[in-house]
Amino acid sequence: MTTMNDLGERLNALEPVMAAIAGRSVYVVTAAALGLTIGHNCGGFACGGLSRLVQGKLPERFTDDRAAIVLNERQFRQESDFDSDDERYLNAILAHELAHCCDMWPGPLPVYPASAASIAVEVQSQVALTPRDWHGPNLPKWFGHEERFLRALCHVQHRMECIGLPVDSYLAFPDDYYDLDRFECYVENLRCEMASRQGEPISEILKSEPPKLFTELWQVDSGPGRAMLLAAGPSL
Repeated sequence: MTTMNDLGERLNALEPVMAAIAGRSVYVVTAAALGLTIGHNCGGFACGGLSRLVQGKLPERFTDDRAAIVLNERQFRQESDFDSDDERYLNAILAHELAHCCDMWPGPLPVYPASAASIAVEVQSQVALTPRDWHGPNLPKWFGHEERFLRALCHVQHRMECIGLPVDSYLAFPDDYYDLDRFECYVENLRCEMASRQGEPISEILKSEPPKLFTELWQVDSGPGRAMLLAAGPSL
């Protein structure tokens, strides 16, 4: 039987694996372990300001300030064995959130002067909303998942799969939810880079110019031309 303790132990074991993949350390914890509750429609989130909360709630896990991946334990079965569907979903969430960590916090974390209690209240107020409402109204569906994020996710997924952690790309990045082209198209335009730069920290790779075809795909995908094509519908 898989319990939340089992899931917590699984995430604890995966924490150094995620660090090796990204080339930087991250915390990997459940929301419940931090005293947070995530809505049922969200698998998890990444945050750069939770170190004090980790230190307060999980002192045995705290070592230094680093970004955190927080998993919604309510998305996983509590009364049956951790099966292949759970494994696929877990890998997908980890890939997505680790890409955010590489994208949003490529270097030293900013100083967060708030107390752990204040941070918990602020974060809880946000993750209680649906993910669509986290950033505010009138923004494109892909907001927060721009070219840098997509590039990071390609590298994370590639590295996870190379060490036997298969990632279902549609779960890691449901492109229709974000109103973008198929994620596999971005992967195809980055294959050479992923193979040749596998030993580098992903945040360092993001400092360089991406391949031209990758950038051109993003420019078309995120530009007004795509919106016009979607509005026109399929050609007859």
